[in-house]
Amino acid sequence: MTKICLLYDYLRRQNIAIYNNRYSMYKCNLADKNSFKFLIALSLTLGLSACSKSNNGFVSKAVSSFETEVIDIRFRQLIKSDVALVDSNFHFRNLSTGGEGVKYKWDFGDGTESELFSPKHIYTNFGRYKVKLTTTIKSGESAVFEKELVAIAGQKRISLGEKISTGITDLLEMDDQGFLLFGWTKDLTTFPAKERALMVVIDKNFRKWTHKDFPEGYRFNNVSVAAKGSVIVCGTTSNSNLNNELINITLDGNVVWAKKVGSNTNFTHILKVTDGYFLTGTTSDLNGKLLSTTVKTDLSGNEIWSKTYQGKEHLESSGNTVQDGDNFITAGLIRGGNGCQTCDSISIIRFNKSGSLIDRTTISTASSTKGNSTVYVSKLNDGGIVAGASNTRGLYTFSPKFESLLKTNVFNDITHINSTSIGEILLLQQEYVNGFRVSYTATDHNGAWKWGYMIDGTQILPDGHSCCADSWAIKAYPLRTVGSVFIANEVKDGSHYRMIVAKIGSDGKLM
Repeated sequence: MTKICLLYDYLRRQNIAIYNNRYSMYKCNLADKNSFKFLIALSLTLGLSACSKSNNGFVSKAVSSFETEVIDIRFRQLIKSDVALVDSNFHFRNLSTGGEGVKYKWDFGDGTESELFSPKHIYTNFGRYKVKLTTTIKSGESAVFEKELVAIAGQKRISLGEKISTGITDLLEMDDQGFLLFGWTKDLTTFPAKERALMVVIDKNFRKWTHKDFPEGYRFNNVSVAAKGSVIVCGTTSNSNLNNELINITLDGNVVWAKKVGSNTNFTHILKVTDGYFLTGTTSDLNGKLLSTTVKTDLSGNEIWSKTYQGKEHLESSGNTVQDGDNFITAGLIRGGNGCQTCDSISIIRFNKSGSLIDRTTISTASSTKGNSTVYVSKLNDGGIVAGASNTRGLYTFSPKFESLLKTNVFNDITHINSTSIGEILLLQQEYVNGFRVSYTATDHNGAWKWGYMIDGTQILPDGHSCCADSWAIKAYPLRTVGSVFIANEVKDGSHYRMIVAKIGSDGKLM
């Protein structure tokens, strides 16, 4: 017992980190080839291992090792993790040789270093960093330990306050890898709540953001690139119920021009080409049926031609258009009529730059789509096509020649589909499990599941406990470099909405 107390008296004078009254991997020169663990004063656990004795007293064999911990916001405590948010601390827990004369050199992989025993470090940009710890004992012997850490941008919530609802409708990646977000705000202190259009600029790390409100009567639905320094948004500046205006806006939120396109049209997508824009949406016929329509404009928003898919070319509920070389592809529904539960079909068409039909393939879905379903189409990296209708669970793939290849039944209702340059089909879905939440998954061209991500709806309640909030999927897009981004709206207390933006890597994890 005397030896143990003397040893404890020596140890407590050394440069040793203590975590929850626990020493970890402290190595000293006891008898060679012996190691043991014991408890001191009923509160301190020592892990001791033998090392060679030196004329200089307590000198250990050089061993270098560390673990990293981050704050878990749900439970407000440190947990082991090699992943942390940008601008938040990695807590380094040094497990290396300790004792008199031992030196430590940390290289954090971002150009910064430290000689502290157990430092903390913050990364200011997302990415992967190789951290190296060099432990050198008094004799000059060194040991090196390396580990890769990941700083992620994470899942960003954007809110203008507890009394203001904030929702997102579309997103555009900018040249600096930041994002331009469009949506709406509602002042919950007024009745009825006053709604305004909103533009948000956020940096690539999801840390710095600015916003601009627009006058009442403005609404933004979707966005595309325009001339340098500006974007094209579809929506309204005149309090219309329809999103039938093209609006040119600078990156600092100034409206350059706004032009109404078509009559009784509601656009859901803008595709920029070298000489103008293709607008995809719906228009009503004389009987009130919503037919798909495509409008071509010049770069100033002036209509060149328009086409409504009716008669033999009947098509409904088209959500977007994609480019296919010199031609273009869109998709939509052919509904079987009231009372038929298995008669709806999905149809994809290819047309040229003048709007003339080139190819068409129609296949039965053997189901009934909902009245508010919208069909989205995406071009795959092998030239094939994938299509699916929102609020349904069927995913359809076609060859470059429009041959029907595969129907895949997915787990949850589809909200939006897209694809990446590495062959992933991106499925943004709506799931119901004790509330509504976003489910984001990727499959290959054969429908095989690759990865999945569930939105983190964690929120801290007034009583200090953690709970969850409902979330509603909006859209998903591939990023220019690697990975993808999705947007959603989160709601708590039934009325307070917040924007959600999340970047996901090709491994299905937050970037």
